[in-house]
Amino acid sequence: MSDKFPATQLRTAPHPGLVMPRAPATPAVAPGSHPEERFAGPTIAQDLVVLGGLYRDLLALAVWRRLSARFPEEAREVNS
Repeated sequence: MSDKFPATQLRTAPHPGLVMPRAPATPAVAPGSHPEERFAGPTIAQDLVVLGGLYRDLLALAVWRRLSARFPEEAREVNS
């Protein structure tokens, strides 16, 4: 067994030579509280901003590929 994890946190994997750590137990939800309020990850708006940035970058790449295919000499000058 590995020294990184105590024996109480380990369970055997399908292969007898592998050992996998247990997933942490989910905390109990107090009455009247919503689990969504405790979520510390990004909001939907933040996810949309990231996706918009990715879309913008992909669009710029597609435009650049089209322009560089149409004007190869100018593209080489810009790249150098």
